[in-house]
Amino acid sequence: LFAGRFLPGKLPGPVSSWTTKSGVIEKDEIWSRHVAIIGDVTIPESITVTVEAGTVLSFADYDLANTGTHPDQCEIIAHGMLDIRSTP
Repeated sequence: LFAGRFLPGKLPGPVSSWTTKSGVIEKDEIWSRHVAIIGDVTIPESITVTVEAGTVLSFADYDLANTGTHPDQCEIIAHGMLDIRSTP
């Protein structure tokens, strides 16, 4: 897992290779490759988000939706399970 920051609209590398995330996650998900967090992400109690080994998570420099505990920052708010996988 690598986490970094970027300016919205300035994703590193080809934009087509990135998945963007924000808002409430409604079902179990597996994140892989390149994931750009562009606003607060909330994981409810009954939901699991699995981040595969080697995934790059990049956070926007500010929350595009201007929500959450810190409206000026992107946050992952995990009430459910955030399962971050690693390689040995």
